[in-house]
Amino acid sequence: MVKVFVNGNWFGCHRNASKLIEDIIEMRRMYTIPKEISIVRDIGKKEIKFFTDSGRVQRPLFIVKSNKLNIRKTHIQQLIREKMDFEDLLKRGYVEFLDVEEEETAMIAMTLADLKGKKAKKYDYTHCEIHASMILGVCASIIPFPDHN
Repeated sequence: MVKVFVNGNWFGCHRNASKLIEDIIEMRRMYTIPKEISIVRDIGKKEIKFFTDSGRVQRPLFIVKSNKLNIRKTHIQQLIREKMDFEDLLKRGYVEFLDVEEEETAMIAMTLADLKGKKAKKYDYTHCEIHASMILGVCASIIPFPDHN
């Protein structure tokens, strides 16, 4: 039995935490619920936290299933040809926004090579960086030579 919190307030309890998380993530990816909702599971405390409040910084990441990207080269080509936009990537489940809390429970690959190399056999990735500089955030990524201090 896990305790469920919404924006820090106790909401109730649920018997099957894994199923609840799986269903809510699927609903968020299919736009049944807003994409801004953050879902965090704390196994040690037996808690699930949902954050719907405004002001949380989120960043986009590619969605990975079974250590393979959901997005394919054909989707990228459609983006380039303007037959698809970023909103379509979100609606089709290729890209997802995560906040800092949710990143703590995600396994994020830094590069595509991580999904294919030795690490792929060791880890079960849930997301992949769109570009390595994205980990710094929007403001830090526009600073020239941020890695040369």
